[in-house]
Amino acid sequence: MYRKGQKERTKTEAVKRMADGEDFDAYISPVAYIKFLGSRKIAHMLIEARGFANVPIRIRIDLEVYDPFNNAGVMIDIVRVMKLAMDREVGGPLISYPHGHSRTHQSMHHPT
Repeated sequence: MYRKGQKERTKTEAVKRMADGEDFDAYISPVAYIKFLGSRKIAHMLIEARGFANVPIRIRIDLEVYDPFNNAGVMIDIVRVMKLAMDREVGGPLISYPHGHSRTHQSMHHPT
Protein backbone atom coordinates (compact mmCIF):
# COMPACT_ATOMS: atom_id res chain seq x y z
CA MET A 1 0.00 0.00 0.00
CA TYR A 2 1.28 3.44 -0.95
CA ARG A 3 1.56 5.83 2.00
CA LYS A 4 1.33 9.11 0.09
CA GLY A 5 0.20 11.31 2.97
CA GLN A 6 2.91 10.04 5.30
CA LYS A 7 5.59 10.32 2.59
CA GLU A 8 4.56 13.91 1.76
CA ARG A 9 4.83 14.86 5.42
CA THR A 10 8.18 13.14 6.11
CA LYS A 11 9.83 14.35 2.89
CA THR A 12 8.64 17.93 3.42
CA GLU A 13 9.86 17.85 7.03
CA ALA A 14 13.25 16.50 5.90
CA VAL A 15 13.72 19.40 3.48
CA LYS A 16 12.77 21.94 6.13
CA ARG A 17 15.13 20.33 8.67
CA MET A 18 18.01 20.81 6.25
CA ALA A 19 17.37 24.56 6.32
CA ASP A 20 18.45 24.69 9.97
CA GLY A 21 15.59 26.75 11.38
CA GLU A 22 15.04 29.11 8.45
CA ASP A 23 11.37 29.79 7.76
CA PHE A 24 10.14 28.98 4.26
CA ASP A 25 7.32 27.19 2.50
CA ALA A 26 7.98 23.72 1.11
CA TYR A 27 5.83 20.97 -0.29
CA ILE A 28 7.17 17.63 -1.46
CA SER A 29 4.78 15.26 -3.20
CA PRO A 30 6.08 11.82 -4.13
CA VAL A 31 4.08 9.66 -6.51
CA ALA A 32 3.71 5.94 -6.89
CA TYR A 33 5.35 3.94 -9.68
CA ILE A 34 4.20 5.12 -13.11
CA LYS A 35 4.52 2.21 -15.53
CA PHE A 36 5.08 4.16 -18.77
CA LEU A 37 8.03 6.05 -17.21
CA GLY A 38 9.85 2.82 -16.45
CA SER A 39 13.12 3.67 -14.71
CA ARG A 40 12.89 7.39 -15.50
CA LYS A 41 12.19 9.72 -12.62
CA ILE A 42 11.14 13.31 -13.02
CA ALA A 43 11.29 16.09 -10.45
CA HIS A 44 9.96 19.64 -10.77
CA MET A 45 11.24 22.30 -8.39
CA LEU A 46 10.34 25.92 -7.96
CA ILE A 47 12.66 28.11 -5.91
CA GLU A 48 11.54 31.63 -5.11
CA ALA A 49 13.80 34.10 -3.36
CA ARG A 50 14.70 37.77 -3.12
CA GLY A 51 17.92 39.06 -4.64
CA PHE A 52 19.80 42.34 -4.67
CA ALA A 53 17.55 45.31 -3.85
CA ASN A 54 14.82 42.83 -2.84
CA VAL A 55 14.17 41.93 -6.48
CA PRO A 56 12.11 38.72 -6.74
CA ILE A 57 13.86 35.71 -8.29
CA ARG A 58 12.12 32.56 -9.51
CA ILE A 59 14.09 29.47 -10.56
CA ARG A 60 12.33 26.53 -12.16
CA ILE A 61 14.20 23.24 -12.33
CA ASP A 62 13.07 20.18 -14.24
CA LEU A 63 15.22 17.17 -13.49
CA GLU A 64 14.79 13.92 -15.39
CA VAL A 65 17.07 10.97 -14.77
CA TYR A 66 17.23 7.37 -15.84
CA ASP A 67 17.15 5.73 -12.43
CA PRO A 68 17.45 1.94 -12.45
CA PHE A 69 19.38 2.00 -9.17
CA ASN A 70 17.56 4.81 -7.31
CA ASN A 71 20.01 7.60 -8.21
CA ALA A 72 17.29 10.26 -8.48
CA GLY A 73 17.08 10.63 -4.71
CA VAL A 74 20.81 11.35 -4.56
CA MET A 75 20.52 13.98 -7.31
CA ILE A 76 17.63 15.68 -5.54
CA ASP A 77 19.67 15.76 -2.32
CA ILE A 78 22.54 17.42 -4.20
CA VAL A 79 20.24 20.09 -5.65
CA ARG A 80 18.75 20.75 -2.19
CA VAL A 81 22.21 21.12 -0.64
CA MET A 82 23.24 23.49 -3.44
CA LYS A 83 20.15 25.63 -2.78
CA LEU A 84 20.93 25.81 0.93
CA ALA A 85 24.55 26.72 0.19
CA MET A 86 23.39 29.51 -2.13
CA ASP A 87 20.97 30.80 0.52
CA ARG A 88 23.79 30.90 3.06
CA GLU A 89 26.21 32.48 0.56
CA VAL A 90 28.60 29.53 0.76
CA GLY A 91 31.03 29.44 -2.18
CA GLY A 92 33.53 26.92 -3.46
CA PRO A 93 33.50 23.16 -2.89
CA LEU A 94 30.96 21.90 -0.37
CA ILE A 95 33.43 19.73 1.53
CA SER A 96 31.20 19.47 4.59
CA TYR A 97 28.46 17.71 2.61
CA PRO A 98 28.73 14.12 3.91
CA HIS A 99 26.82 12.23 1.21
CA GLY A 100 29.51 9.98 -0.29
CA HIS A 101 27.17 8.56 -2.92
CA SER A 102 27.07 11.94 -4.64
CA ARG A 103 30.72 11.79 -5.67
CA THR A 104 32.70 9.11 -7.42
CA HIS A 105 35.90 10.20 -5.66
CA GLN A 106 35.88 12.15 -2.45
CA SER A 107 37.81 15.42 -2.72
CA MET A 108 41.23 15.16 -1.13
CA HIS A 109 42.80 18.61 -1.53
CA HIS A 110 41.09 21.72 -0.21
CA PRO A 111 42.88 25.02 0.32
CA THR A 112 42.50 26.35 3.85
